[in-house]
Amino acid sequence: MQQVNKNTSVTVEVLIDSGCLGEVDVLAGSRGLKRQVRHLTVLSTPDPWDWLEGNEMVLTTGYFAGGNSQTLFETLKRLIDKGISAFCYKEDRHMPPISIEMLELADKNNLPIIRLSSENREDQKQKRADCPINRHQAA
Repeated sequence: MQQVNKNTSVTVEVLIDSGCLGEVDVLAGSRGLKRQVRHLTVLSTPDPWDWLEGNEMVLTTGYFAGGNSQTLFETLKRLIDKGISAFCYKEDRHMPPISIEMLELADKNNLPIIRLSSENREDQKQKRADCPINRHQAA
């Protein structure tokens, strides 16, 4: 596993490879896997703009979109404008479908769209606790 300190850049790819996100599928934006990640941010509100600084890996269940794919698409456009590193989602009853337009927009902007496994297996808990972003922020 990569040594992490304040001078080390934690990337989307490092977080995926570390296993701390569990099993994932990169659906679009794979050219952006080298993007730096400064923070993990959970998106649950429909207006997160004031809290974003850039270089966040955004995690969501899509609850904020109310099942509306257009709301999700418009949100993704604004998240791209804010300079996020990746958009990760867990499919559940609140998450609208990811549209072809969203995937195309992500590819055009080299923004990884990552589907997280809906499983929460016991063997993944230690990997999450030892996540490189935690070690980076503690260094």
